[in-house]
Amino acid sequence: MAADTAATPRSALSLCHTPDGGVAFLGRAQSGCELVAPAATGNPNPERWMSWMGPTGRVLYLDRQSVVHDGTKLGLVLMRNLPSAAGDDGVIRTAHGETIRSSLKRVVFDCLSSTYAVFEQSLFGKRYAAGKPLMTFRYPGGKARPVTENGALAQLASRFCSAR
Repeated sequence: MAADTAATPRSALSLCHTPDGGVAFLGRAQSGCELVAPAATGNPNPERWMSWMGPTGRVLYLDRQSVVHDGTKLGLVLMRNLPSAAGDDGVIRTAHGETIRSSLKRVVFDCLSSTYAVFEQSLFGKRYAAGKPLMTFRYPGGKARPVTENGALAQLASRFCSAR
């Protein structure tokens, strides 16, 4: 679904399909792209984003519209807020000292081998992936990693792989 760019604030996050068949995240509204994260700092739209709490208490948000099954492969987009308040353990900063408050990842699970690969990750200075990304990493080869048993990703993979 294309986002209504006239009603979308400039700091919204959009997912766009590139001519080579890939996807790119943009920190602004773009005609022909999908709205992935709202500009507001409140919770994302629950009709689009499903919250998922892992065993450690951290919450992931799954973009329901991003779930794609292709044989034994499962593709999806995950958003996560990171600790950001002063004194929080685990505050992450860029090399330039900017606080990273959220991340957005494009992930592919291999349901048969219980592995996953991250193909793209964008880091944001605002919660809920709002605003312009601080940086984006693309991993065209997407190195497969084992899914950690009993972790949030294992729970998601189990739910969506078995739902086929």
